[in-house]
Amino acid sequence: MPGRRRALLVAIESYDDDQLPKLATPLRDAEDLAEVLADPSLGAFEVEIMRNEPYWVVVERLEEILSTSRKDDDVLLHFGCHGLKDDGGGLYLAARNTRPQRLVSTGIDSAAVIRMMRASPAASAVLLLDCCFAGAFARGMLARTDGGLDLGTRVGEAVAGGRGLAVVTASSATEWAFEKDGTGRSGSPKASVFTRALVEGIRTGDADRNEDGLISLQELYDYVAGRVRLESPQQTPNKWEFGVRESLFIARSPRRRVTAARLPAEIQLLLDDSDPRVRKIGVSDLEVLVWSQNMPIALAALRRLEELTDDDSRLVSAAAANALRSAVLEVSAAHVDLGLVRPGPWVPPAIVELSGPPLTQLSLVRAPAVVRAWIDGGRLLIRAAHAEPGLLSGTVALTGPTGTTMVEVTGWSLPDPHALLDRAFDAARTAVGVPLMELLVLLALAFVAEQAGDQERATRMLGPVPDLLRAITDKTDRTLAAAVYAWTLARSGQQTAAEQLIERLRATLQDPWAVGPVEEKALATAETAREVAQDAVQVVGDMAKEAADPGPAVVALAIEWAAALIGTPGAMTEVVSRAETLVATAVTSDRDRALCLIGLAGLFGAAGHVDSARGVLATSETIELADIDDFVLAGLACTWVWTLLSDPDEAARLIGDVASSVQDMEPVGKGVILAALGWLTSHAGDEAEARSYLDQALAIGRDSETGYADRVVICLAAGWAAAHLGFPELGADAAAVVDEQVPEGHDTEDRVVALVVAGLVAAMSERVDLHDKWLRAAAEIVDTFDDNRSLGIIHAAISWIQALVGPRSVYESVEKVVGLLDLEGTDEASHDPFDPFLIARVVLVLAGSWSESETKAWTELATSLLADMRVRIERSDPEPATALLATAAAWVAVQVGDRIGALGLLADAAAITAETTDPLMAAWLLAAQAWVCAFGDRPPHPLVRDLVSVLLPTEHRIDRTATVLDVLTRLTRLLLPGG
Repeated sequence: MPGRRRALLVAIESYDDDQLPKLATPLRDAEDLAEVLADPSLGAFEVEIMRNEPYWVVVERLEEILSTSRKDDDVLLHFGCHGLKDDGGGLYLAARNTRPQRLVSTGIDSAAVIRMMRASPAASAVLLLDCCFAGAFARGMLARTDGGLDLGTRVGEAVAGGRGLAVVTASSATEWAFEKDGTGRSGSPKASVFTRALVEGIRTGDADRNEDGLISLQELYDYVAGRVRLESPQQTPNKWEFGVRESLFIARSPRRRVTAARLPAEIQLLLDDSDPRVRKIGVSDLEVLVWSQNMPIALAALRRLEELTDDDSRLVSAAAANALRSAVLEVSAAHVDLGLVRPGPWVPPAIVELSGPPLTQLSLVRAPAVVRAWIDGGRLLIRAAHAEPGLLSGTVALTGPTGTTMVEVTGWSLPDPHALLDRAFDAARTAVGVPLMELLVLLALAFVAEQAGDQERATRMLGPVPDLLRAITDKTDRTLAAAVYAWTLARSGQQTAAEQLIERLRATLQDPWAVGPVEEKALATAETAREVAQDAVQVVGDMAKEAADPGPAVVALAIEWAAALIGTPGAMTEVVSRAETLVATAVTSDRDRALCLIGLAGLFGAAGHVDSARGVLATSETIELADIDDFVLAGLACTWVWTLLSDPDEAARLIGDVASSVQDMEPVGKGVILAALGWLTSHAGDEAEARSYLDQALAIGRDSETGYADRVVICLAAGWAAAHLGFPELGADAAAVVDEQVPEGHDTEDRVVALVVAGLVAAMSERVDLHDKWLRAAAEIVDTFDDNRSLGIIHAAISWIQALVGPRSVYESVEKVVGLLDLEGTDEASHDPFDPFLIARVVLVLAGSWSESETKAWTELATSLLADMRVRIERSDPEPATALLATAAAWVAVQVGDRIGALGLLADAAAITAETTDPLMAAWLLAAQAWVCAFGDRPPHPLVRDLVSVLLPTEHRIDRTATVLDVLTRLTRLLLPGG
């Protein structure tokens, strides 16, 4: 088995002790270094970052990695932090909780680190020290140690006698290490001099001095030392090593040196001939060799062709020039638009296909600092690097034996979601007295990190959860929070820990609540995230069912639901049992209890748990309902569930019972129920009986002596059911009755609504003539209204219904309705960003953009709306709700491709968040912004797309009711898995 390459990067930026000022760059340094080290085309390390941890956590993890390494492993350690010395000149690395007056008990002793490296079985261990101690220095440089540090002597002595050990430091024993004192537009710090040189040397390949394709430790040190001395003459990096094997390399390089070979003798003879025609034959042979997989031969052929372009024979020089032109590197795109991008290895790179002879794979890739570009086989991969939010542009140059090819790169860089998550975590940890809310924030942050593929960060976000569970005094809240925690653990890949926590929670339901003290265990001593989860299991050992009603049933159901979500075998059986118990406990009315059970049966049935659904239905039917209305309502609901379970016999039985019970009801109730029975009977498979019920309902709507409004309701219900079930003539008749039932002179909003719905039913019945007639009549009535806002709204509704029965263009329909909803001119100028009509227009445009692949028109339409919203946001008070609206609007902007709008709205949200005094609210806002930056361009879930399709116009007819039912079924199966 090949050895592992393991890297641990320790970044300490914030300190508890006021004597240790916050550093600007360690976290960014670690992120940048991790990106090149983890890149499989470069470092190929397994990288872990420890951020702002206390000293004991760092030391324990450091020892674990070194002691558990195998004899063929390579380990790389990097520290970015303050460097401190004791009175004897010993070097200590500062952790988050380090106190300068208590270095022995709170600092990380460099000598101890060296001892752990020496004791490690790893083949090699490399330590990179970017130690820092803040203080001003000349011309914009920040001092990073306090001088006089006897680093060289101590490290040199410690390394001596070790096996495969190396230490590289940012400065000598008497010098300072530096970080550039500068910020970008958004205040993000630049990288330190030392670590930036490390990153750039690996990323560009400039550290590969001999161009053999590998960057050795010595080559990397030479490059870094030169770069550091160039930028900071006062600083001299140093290196000590003992027993490091020559084959140890830190990273692969994009560079590769090839030496031209000798051309085959027979081709050389042709080229040396005095006859130009013979030399031209040799040129043809060279052209073939240039495309050879044998790089040295191909390079020799290329160089000879370059010489032959100056041949004294035009015949030969022209042939050589043509051969060279055919051998150049070509790219599938000379310009790459990255769109709205986030930096990070988890973001898929843009791909540019390369074509040309194999020699082109030797091309050196030069990229600006804002992008990362490399060649992988026959493709150029381009990804955004860490950059300030805003416009991203530059040129990637591919320079190789065949020449230089340029690729222009543009894009718009979003804020770094990782940094936003870290800020949210720090904000949440400052909250006092609200452990439940803090816990919920941390679970949300861990979920976002897990979704981004950052398991290490997700685990760190979950670290404080056991302590927070201890602090929650309400037992029900604590148990529910622990159930959510179990689900989050499973999502982050800790299935065993999640199942253990669920089992412990189940066990607590059998015992009374414990009151005794909980054993305190330092969270930071947990060796893995699983141990953190086991600590939480220990915490919830004090939890059990209490006497409050219906709290225990809610808690029990939540535990079993969480168990089902994480895939615990047999959990759904318990969910059914606990749900029935909750209904029996919490619902006192017989009708409500029956309806709740029927609803549960419907959910279980839709999720595929048919046997459970049948059992719950059987329980619901044991409840006696004396009131006829209650009996009919429960009967209709139960009938629908039986049809969902594909049991037509049970459905027909209940249909008969309901039909017998409605004969003495009032006309309006009887008519609507008969229409519902017709719809249910059709789904149960009896079309003739369904038609009979619909005929009876329509007769009541036409002839009963109840008020015209009731008759309209009956006819519309019967007409909709008839049209949907495939009885178009009956649906058209019902719609026609609606127009006849409304008395003259009732030109009111009620009449408008009746005409509009009748028009929709007519369209469903394929009577376009009646549809158009009634919608025109509705529009004429609306034009007589004095309320301009109502006028615009109803005209927009009429236009939308016309588009729904189309077929119509989605864009044209949305654009028209958006114009009709532009109602600002009807009132005083509005500056309210929460104007429902503005929000409705934005939502319409977003939904429309999801329905079509061509986004340019949607982007232009959305840009103007979002610009209006941003103006309103900037004029409004900086409240958290406004920040949340700005974040949501930024998500819309990302979805529709409005890059400038997205960045502007995110900047507005960030500005408001910075003024938020509530740390938990600030954490929630930062989490929302991180989600937008990380996943804002994700397409909507298929369930959302299908549901949106029901509400949008379409160029082909769809069964909207069937689509809605299908969406609900699929959603239920997500919430109740395992069916």
